[in-house]
Parts: sequence; C-alpha cells; structure tokens
Amino acid sequence: MNKRNKIILTIASLTCIFALGVIFNNGSDPNSQGTANPVQEKATDGLAAEQTTPFGILADKAKTKAQKGKTLEHLAIANLHAGNMEPVMNILTDCQINIRGIDDLREKRALIASLAASLKPFAGTNEVGELSDPIILALSSPIETKTTTKDETTLPTENPFISLVNSAKSPKSKLLISQNLTLANLYSNNNEKAKKFMDSCLEALSAITVPDEKEKLIKSLSLALKEFAEVSEVTKFMGQLESVKDLLKPKQDPALALIEKIQNPQGQVKVLCDFSVTLMKAGEKEQSNATIKKAQKIITSMKDKGAQATSLTYLSVAQFNCELKEESKATLNAAIKSIKEIEPIKEKAATLNEIIATIEESGNENDKKLILTQSLGVAKEIQKRSNVMMQQALGLASQFKEGKERALAIQQIAEAIESSEDELKLANLKFKLGTLYHNGIDMEKNTAQATAWYQKAAQLGHSNAQVNLALLLLKGEGSDPNPQEAIGWLVKAANQGSPEGQASLGMLYALGQGVSTDLVRAQKWITLAAEQGNSEALVAVQRLEPKLSEEQKVLATELVKQWKGKSGIDVKKSVSKEPQKPSDAKA
Repeated sequence: MNKRNKIILTIASLTCIFALGVIFNNGSDPNSQGTANPVQEKATDGLAAEQTTPFGILADKAKTKAQKGKTLEHLAIANLHAGNMEPVMNILTDCQINIRGIDDLREKRALIASLAASLKPFAGTNEVGELSDPIILALSSPIETKTTTKDETTLPTENPFISLVNSAKSPKSKLLISQNLTLANLYSNNNEKAKKFMDSCLEALSAITVPDEKEKLIKSLSLALKEFAEVSEVTKFMGQLESVKDLLKPKQDPALALIEKIQNPQGQVKVLCDFSVTLMKAGEKEQSNATIKKAQKIITSMKDKGAQATSLTYLSVAQFNCELKEESKATLNAAIKSIKEIEPIKEKAATLNEIIATIEESGNENDKKLILTQSLGVAKEIQKRSNVMMQQALGLASQFKEGKERALAIQQIAEAIESSEDELKLANLKFKLGTLYHNGIDMEKNTAQATAWYQKAAQLGHSNAQVNLALLLLKGEGSDPNPQEAIGWLVKAANQGSPEGQASLGMLYALGQGVSTDLVRAQKWITLAAEQGNSEALVAVQRLEPKLSEEQKVLATELVKQWKGKSGIDVKKSVSKEPQKPSDAKA
C-alpha cells in the first residue's frame, strides 16, 4: 500500500471512529448492555493503587480531567526521558482510563493527539509499544497492570521527582525531564513545586555549551510554557530564559545592555540585581558577581538617601540569593543607616514602604525581622509627630473668639489630617505590618498582631486593610468572631471602590452570612467587583444571575447605576457610617 492510500485509510478510519463514538464509550461494546471490560476493571484497580504513589497523588491535584490527562502525559514523558521505565506502563494506563472518563469529545481528541505525539520518540519500546499511533491509543484497552499490595509497597529513599532529575545522563536529558516535571506540576496547580523544576531547567541550560542547541531548547521550552504565561512564577521564569538567551549574543556586556535605556539610577540597580540572581541560577557565577559590582558602583554615586537605601536593599536581597550571606548582611545594615538619615519623616516612611515590598520577596528571616523593627519605629515616630501637630493646631484654633470661625478652623484641621499624604503613607505602612504578621512567611504567624495592625490601617481608610480585617473578624482569627463589625468594614471598603470588598460583601449577601439574604444587593456588589476584573466576582456573577427574577435584575442594575453616580462627598459620607447590625446592614 502506497503512502497516499495509507493517509486516506487513516483519515477514513478516524472519521468513522469519531462519528460512531467507538473510542469514547468507555471501551465498551454498544451491544454488550453494560457488560464490564475485565481488563479495564483490573486496570482501574491498578489506578487505585497508583494513586497512592507520588505520581498518582500529583495527578489527583488537577482540577479537571483534561488537566489530569496533561499531568499524567508529562509524568510519563519525564520518566521515559530519565529511562525510568518501571512506572511508565501504570501512568499510561491511567492516561487511557482518564481519557475514557471525559465526556467532551474535543477534549478527548486533543488529549489523544497530544499524548500520541509525545510518545512518538519512544515508539517501539516495551512500555510504549504502538501507543504513539493515535488510532491504536484510542482503540486499545488500558494495559493490565500489576496492583501493588500494601506489603509490597516500599517507601522511596528520596523524592522520586528529584531522583528523575538526578538520574539524567546529559544536560539535555536533565532539561527535558525538568521541563516535563514543570508542566506536570503546573497542570496540577502546584506552582510552587513547578518553580523548583524551572530552576532545574536553568541549571541544565547552563551546562549546555553549544549555542545553537541551547537556543533551540530555550525556544521549545518557552513554547511549551506559553499556556501558563500569566502565572507569576512562569512570567518570571520566561524573563530569566530571555536573559539566558541574551547571553548567547556576544555583542556587548549584557548587564550594560539591560540598563542603557534606563535613566533612573535606582531602576538601573534593580535591573542589575535581578539579572545577577538569574545569572547565578544559570551557573554563571563569575558574571553574576561582576553584575553585582556594577550595581554597587552605581549606588556609591547616589546622593539621595532614600534612593540609596532602597537600592542597597535590592543589592542585599540579590547578594543573599547569590550565596553572599555576609555581604548581604553588611549591605542591609548600610541601608538601615541611610534610612535613619532621611528627612522629612514622610520621605522616610515612603522609602521604608519600598524596602518592605522588596524584603517580602526575600527568603531571609533575619532581614524581615530587622526591617519590621525599623517599620515599627518609623510608625511610632509618625504617630507621635502627627499627634503633636494636631494638638498645636487645635490649641491655636480654640483661641478664635467667634464660634463659627473656631468650628471652621477645627474642620479644616480635620480635613487636612484626613487628606494628608503622611497619613496615607502611615496607613499603607500599618497595612504592610499587618500582612507580615498575617502571612507569617519566614517568620512566626501572629493573627492577633495582624488584626491589631489591620485595625489601625482600616481606621485610616485603607480599603485592603478593611477587607482583611473583616475576613479575620468573620472567621474569629486573632479575636472573637464579630460579624457585625466585619460587615461594617466590608461596607466601607466596598463604598471606597475596593473590588475585593465589593466581591466579599456581595458573597455574604448571596449566602446570608452575617446579613439577611438579599440577592439584589448581592448582584449589585458582585457586578461592581466583576466590572473591575475581580476573578471571583466574574465567576459568581454568572452563577448568581440565573437565580434572579427579571424584576430583581432591573433593581440590581438600578442600584449599580446609583452607586456609580455618587459624588465623592456622598461616597465619603457612606464610608464614615458606623457598622450596622449584621441582619440589618444596608449597602
């Protein structure tokens, strides 16, 4: 049979198979009246045992069967690239069973085509056989696999995923294994673990010396990860890949090329520090150290103490991530010294806010404690100065003899404090302190302290602090549950335009938690949040809308219009209202 006839026969076979649904009826005969396939039953038993393995456990974390299918596919390919054939047959069996459990024909076809293409380089091996042919993959029953009994189960001496990477016989093999493990973890929504294998990809790339081969592999890796481009870990990794790719161009110093169009010295330091870490992860230690020295040279020439302190913090974090621990400690101490020299106080607070944001990304617990101490000191200093100024101003205002003039003066003082830039920065500082205690990343978690700092920031009008405080009060974390106060804070945040506050308040109205169930008000707030792009609200509004009558939809739309039409004064007044009773709260 010539090639043309083979192609025609293959297309005709696929068309018939898909049209009749032979592939997709869970492997059963349409005339069998529900007769079970004994091989599939045994394979399913094997699946139950396989789910207790690290590979099965990871696959079960996927949210959909399509994602699970992709997770299993990449686990199988990772094992094949590593030459670890023992679990491959079980994983492929799981793939087939999973595919048969999917109702959507397009998803099934896509998974079959993708798996068959991935298996093609391994066609003919005992484990893969002819499964690289999509027709055979679709028609064949899942392979009967051995079910591991409890007595036969042996615990691995080390992480099996790390073992696969370490078993690679070449840098290219290590890259392909790491790439597939990265994708397996991304499809199973395990982004943190995926990041570790992205780092392993960088290590493998650093060991590949042929520029053309390295560039080709980077292109393939970038294409494979394109689906996850919006995941923060992947976004950062893609930037690192671009940096490694730039190193293949021997035109000029890549560090200087990165900053040549950046005018701001502080921005130049930030880019250089990030680049130094990327170089270190890629195994370019010498070039990483040279990049750090370029950043140090720019910092030395800085006159502005605020920019200098922030830049020194960038440098400290980069040094820590480049295994220069002692240098990192000395640099952070220099940053603290620069902070102390900053005047006025509002610039000190602004600088400290930038430093906190930088330190939050660091894995150095000691740095976080040191900056936390400085934050507390500055917050107290701001509060003290603010109180002194307010008392002085109020004392002066009280000297007016005419009552209206005295009242007007006091009102102006209150408005000045309310709109003060220092006050806003203080609120942001207190909110950041609350998040440090709340998240407990690389430091002890303390919800009571988090609640206290969120309360301080919320009272200054910080909408995110108001939302976080409300959620803690609803759950009773850090204090006794207080739905009444929680609803009040959510109303304030929502009326300030916080999408998180609006979404949370809308959900409570929909569920009747802390307030009487009110689908109209729920629709109002969830719609406003969805219009600002809040992901939870976008899902909720679709689920809520079918439950509303036409009259309720009209009322909700009118409430949305009314809220949007409020003036700044009206919104401000609504924000200042006291929290209402949980069953009577109006918004």
